[in-house]
Amino acid sequence: MLLIEKGYKIKDFGLGDFNYKLDKGNYNFNEIYFNFKNNGDIYVSSLQISFSEIENIILEIGLPTIILDEYISRKYFLTTIKDSFFDKCFNEKYRHYSFKSETEVQEFSDWLIHYLNTKGLAFVEHYSFLPNVLAKMNQLMEEGKYWADILSGQVDNVFRGLIISKLCGDKEFGNKLKYWNEKIYANENIKEWIPYFEKLKEKLKIIEPKYNAADGTILNFENIT
Repeated sequence: MLLIEKGYKIKDFGLGDFNYKLDKGNYNFNEIYFNFKNNGDIYVSSLQISFSEIENIILEIGLPTIILDEYISRKYFLTTIKDSFFDKCFNEKYRHYSFKSETEVQEFSDWLIHYLNTKGLAFVEHYSFLPNVLAKMNQLMEEGKYWADILSGQVDNVFRGLIISKLCGDKEFGNKLKYWNEKIYANENIKEWIPYFEKLKEKLKIIEPKYNAADGTILNFENIT
């Protein structure tokens, strides 16, 4: 009921799969996915955000790991932002855990509702503004971490990050591009990504800033209880 009250719509895919989705128009949305298995396992994704201005570019340049036809036709959708803090908490508590009683399921439900009502919905509200995403990306780099802690995808999380940097008029965009250019070309294990990275670099040349990087702030999860 919590997500329904916030405007999310439920879609049942059958076989225990369903999601809640908040459609914000023009293929921008927030989403959370559930899977219930007969053996008692429950999987819940983090709340995720999709920005069409990012994902349209990803669809245009392509990815080596996904056949994108059904994404281009809008049958399925790519996501841009993920709540890795939720993933960490869920995996520690419930990943691959088979619930054995109604009491355990109720405890899980109470935990999930509390998380969504506090940190979860705060996350999607805050990071629905791209300069805030850039601020988080910068924090991760300063801490020696990767953008995969907030951006979706494999190597394509880097693609998303560079697009966000350019859209936000990031003064460090050139340094970010140089850094990832060196990292990608130095890694033999991801050489299949290089042609797509080259397409991205051409696209980045013509992207015009739409946001102000200086407007971005970071969400401090420890302050939300």
